[in-house]
Amino acid sequence: TTLIAQINPSPNNNPNNRNNRNINRNRIVRFPQFSVGVIGMDPQGAFDNNYSGTPLGLGAQLAIPMGNSPIDLVGGFAWYSRGGSKEDIAIFQGTDADGDEFFTEGEMSVNSNIYAYDAIIRFRPFNGRVQPYGDVIGGFQTYSTKSIIRTLDGSNDDETNNAHRDFSVNFGWGAGVKVRIREAIALEARFTNIQGSEVQFVDKESVRIDDVGNVQFENIRSTTDHYTFQTGVSFQF
Repeated sequence: TTLIAQINPSPNNNPNNRNNRNINRNRIVRFPQFSVGVIGMDPQGAFDNNYSGTPLGLGAQLAIPMGNSPIDLVGGFAWYSRGGSKEDIAIFQGTDADGDEFFTEGEMSVNSNIYAYDAIIRFRPFNGRVQPYGDVIGGFQTYSTKSIIRTLDGSNDDETNNAHRDFSVNFGWGAGVKVRIREAIALEARFTNIQGSEVQFVDKESVRIDDVGNVQFENIRSTTDHYTFQTGVSFQF
């Protein structure tokens, strides 16, 4: 019996099977992750001196792991609102049979936004319940101001015009942490330090709208260094 057991060991006692189980248990399996959350921008340096306010919005990142290595390739997007203004205006509709001009009541809103597009290399060494990470970031941002004219009675379609647009090139670094609360859901906090090139954007304090819908504003030119802070959730799939 002893000789047979040595020649034909049971699967549970086979050293090779035990090694395979240990390999599978210790293997790090990484999956894509999608993050979304509330994001705020804190202007720095000349940007802070030339701009008053804290742009707020939404941020999202899609992380694709490079196999089972600690490196993720990440695509990032963020939208920030810089605020706006709204005024009641008279919208010209044409002339009547007597040749008199007639108008309808409307409103005009002017909104300024920032859109960020980032390519990120992420170092995420741990894949457990707590996952700290560091980012190297490159990308660009667009600074846009749009005017929207709408009639209050709905007789005309909304008219949207780009009052101003410019973009900056950015680079920097970031750091964050994910804390898993479910198998595929984690809470996340993220910080970035971004150096931005010079850009021209609308001074939101200078925007004026007259009663017939003419927009007047002044532009500011400045570098766009800033910090960002994002809190939200991350989904693994």
